[in-house]
Amino acid sequence: MSETGNVGKSLNVLIMPLNSMSSDLVANENKNSVKEWHIEESLEFLGFGKVQYITLMTCGLISLTLVNQLMGTTFIMTSAQCDLNMTTKEKGLLASVTYIGVMLPAFMWGYLSDTCGRRKIMSITLSLMLLASVLSCFSPNFETFLVLRFFVGFFLAGPTSCFYPYIGELTPVKYRSMTLAWVTFVGSAAYIFLPVISYVILLLDFNIVLWDVMTFRPWRLIVLALAFPGIIAVIILQFLPESPKYLLSQHRKNEALEILKWIYQINTKQSVNSFHIKSLSNDDESPIVTPKKNNCYGMICNQAAPLFKPPHIGNFLVLIFIQTSVFCVGTGMGLWFTELQNRLSKSSDKGTVCEIIQINANTSKVQSSKITECDDVISDETFINSLILGTCCLIGLLIISFATKIFARPWIIEINLVGTTLTGIALQFVTDPGMIVAVFCLFLTFSITSISVVFGSAVLLFVLVQLQFKLRPTSVRSMAQSITATFGRLGSAICGILIGMFIETQCEATFGVITVLVFVSACLTFLLPFKT
Repeated sequence: MSETGNVGKSLNVLIMPLNSMSSDLVANENKNSVKEWHIEESLEFLGFGKVQYITLMTCGLISLTLVNQLMGTTFIMTSAQCDLNMTTKEKGLLASVTYIGVMLPAFMWGYLSDTCGRRKIMSITLSLMLLASVLSCFSPNFETFLVLRFFVGFFLAGPTSCFYPYIGELTPVKYRSMTLAWVTFVGSAAYIFLPVISYVILLLDFNIVLWDVMTFRPWRLIVLALAFPGIIAVIILQFLPESPKYLLSQHRKNEALEILKWIYQINTKQSVNSFHIKSLSNDDESPIVTPKKNNCYGMICNQAAPLFKPPHIGNFLVLIFIQTSVFCVGTGMGLWFTELQNRLSKSSDKGTVCEIIQINANTSKVQSSKITECDDVISDETFINSLILGTCCLIGLLIISFATKIFARPWIIEINLVGTTLTGIALQFVTDPGMIVAVFCLFLTFSITSISVVFGSAVLLFVLVQLQFKLRPTSVRSMAQSITATFGRLGSAICGILIGMFIETQCEATFGVITVLVFVSACLTFLLPFKT
C-alpha cells in the first residue's frame, strides 16, 4: 500500500509540471493567435472622420487644380494674345499643349504611384507642376510660355493618376462612391470658378514692367490664381499619411498599422491603447505588388494585353472611339468657347456662328496691313455665357449621377451622343444670338457629361476582363482609366490644334467633321451590351 502511495506521489510530481507546461502552451497559443484584420475591415472600424474629411478637401482641391490648368487656357489665350503676339493657329497649339503634356507620361506616373507611393508622387509632381505654372506667368514670349505650359501638363499627370486611388484607399467601402462623387463635383466647379476669378482679375487695370523684357498684366495674375488651390493642396499633403493599402501591397504591414493607429487617434480623439487592431492580413485586393524583375513597359503590356483579345476587344475599341469623340467636343471645342463667344459678342453682324467668324476673319485680314491697336479685352457677355456653360455642366453632371443608378450606361451615352449630334447640326443654322449661346452650351454639356459615363463603362469592361483573366482588380481599374483618358486627351489635343488651323477658313467643315465623329460614336454605342 505504501508502495502504491509512493508511485501515486511520483506520478503527481511528473504530471503537475506537464499540466503546467500544457497550460503555458495554451496561453501562449492564445496570445499568439491574434486576429489579422483585412484592410477593408480596418477602414470600416475607423469610420469616416476628420482624416477622411481633410483628405476629401485636399483631393477636391487637386481635382479643381486639374480642371483649372487644363481649361484655364480658354481665358488666358484670349487675354494674352497681344502680349504674346499669338495668331489663331498659335492659340490652337497653346490650347492643346497642356493636354499633350498630361497624356505622354500618364502611364509612367501611374506606374510610379504603384511602386513609390500615392502621396509621395502626388506631393512631388504637384509641387513641380506649381513651379512650372508660376514660372509660366513670367514668360516674356509665346515660345517660353508654350514650353512651360507643356511641363505644367507633364507634371499634372502625376496627381491626376493618384488622387482618386489615394482617397479611395483611405475611405470605407460604404462611403467610397459618395466621396469620389464629391471630389468629381468639386473639380467640375472649376467651370464656375474659372469665369468668376478671370472676370474679377481682368477688371483690374495694371501694367508693371519687369526686367525690361515683359509687362506684368492681369492675365498673368490669372495664371497665378489658378495655381492657388494646388498650393493649398500640396501644403496639406505634407501632413497626410501614405495609403495603408499601398503599404500593404508592398508588404510594409507595420507602417500600415501605424497609419491606421494615427487615423484612429485623429478621428476618435482616443488613446491608441483602445485601438483593437493588432495585425493586418495581406490584401489580395490591394494595389499592384510590382515584381522586381518587371519594368514599366512590361507591366503595362501585361495588364493591357487581355483587352486586345476576344471577346472584349470590340467593346474596348468602341469605348476608346467614343471617349475620343466626346473629349474632342467637350474639351477640344470647349477650350475655344470663350474665344469664339468673344468674337461673336463683339460683332455687329448677324448670322450663324461660322458666318460671323469668317466675316471677322476677313475684316482682320484687311486691317492687318494697317497700324491698329491689338484688342485682348474679353466682353462681359462672354463671361456671362461662360457662367451659363458652367451651370449647365454642373446640372448635367448631377442629372447623370442619378441617371446611372436607374439606366444602363450605354443608354445614357447614347442619349448624350444623340444630343451632341443634334445640337452640332443646329449650330450650322441658328442665327439668333441667344439661341446660338443656348445651343452651343448644350453642344458642349452633352459631351462633357458623357466623359464620366464612358469612364465608368470602361471600368466595368475591365472588371469583366479581370474576372476572365484573373487580374488584380485595382490594376484593372487603374488601367481602364489610364487608357481611356489617354485617348480622350489625344482627341482634345488634336481637335484643339485643328480648330486653330481651320476655324477661320473652313469653319463649316470643322464643325461638320466633329459632328460626324460624334454621330458615328452614337451609332457604335449600339454595339455595347445594354444590360445593366
